[in-house]
Amino acid sequence: MEILAKSDSIILPMLAHPDAKQRRALAQIYGLMRNAFRHAGANLLRQHLGCRFVMWRMKTAARHGQSLKQIEAMLRPRFRRVVNEAEYYTAQRKRAANAYERIKDHLVGENLLDLGSGPGLIAQTIHERTGMKVTLADVIDYSMTNLPTIVISEGECIPLDDQSVDMTLIYVVLHHADDPLRLLDEAVRVTRRRIVIMEGYVDDENTYLLNCFFDWFLNRIVQGRDINMPLNFHTTADWNRIFDERGLHVTRQELVGIDEPMAPESHVLFVLDKVTQA
Repeated sequence: MEILAKSDSIILPMLAHPDAKQRRALAQIYGLMRNAFRHAGANLLRQHLGCRFVMWRMKTAARHGQSLKQIEAMLRPRFRRVVNEAEYYTAQRKRAANAYERIKDHLVGENLLDLGSGPGLIAQTIHERTGMKVTLADVIDYSMTNLPTIVISEGECIPLDDQSVDMTLIYVVLHHADDPLRLLDEAVRVTRRRIVIMEGYVDDENTYLLNCFFDWFLNRIVQGRDINMPLNFHTTADWNRIFDERGLHVTRQELVGIDEPMAPESHVLFVLDKVTQA
């Protein structure tokens, strides 16, 4: 599986030989990256020098024909020198708390599956504040919690019975799947009442470029994980059609935009109820 093939085709030309639209996107990327450094605990000097260094190294490497994987290998060990580890973790906990505030009014039932849970901090926050029983599921056990975790390979069925959880949370995950619709189908199968999805908003070209870049940069360089990068984004119109085909009622759709300073991607929130409920 070529986990960076599409990322290479979109991001490398923007870094190496940008056209007018890509140059505007790069200017926005610099500002958003500097703000992310600030929220991660970097002081003003490190914000400025760190961002300039990172952008310069990426552009230079791209112009010399290096791949994104080579750029990652160069920047991963350097990035942690810019950001304080303890403050970065604190910021991640704050991010999870903010995510909870965003979805708390849409939580239903007694048990929840966090599908594509990553470090599991959002699910842990839900558990701590509501008492809901939560289960994590991801292709690799990235959990920083003691919550029960299911590890499933890409394309495998979730090892849960039909309608066995009251709700499923899919938080900025679907575009990482090689087949996001199959993953959604599995969520529909195991969920009894509600699915809450936060996903990348890509309804215009500029936002698409920003989301593609930060999805790669934050996951592959900042977090240093070999996360799949097929960039399988869909427009809101496409998602609504997909949901309708699966008998999911869109109870709420909210364009939240760039809502997380440390992860400056534009998002859209969908709250989906199953049309037929037990």
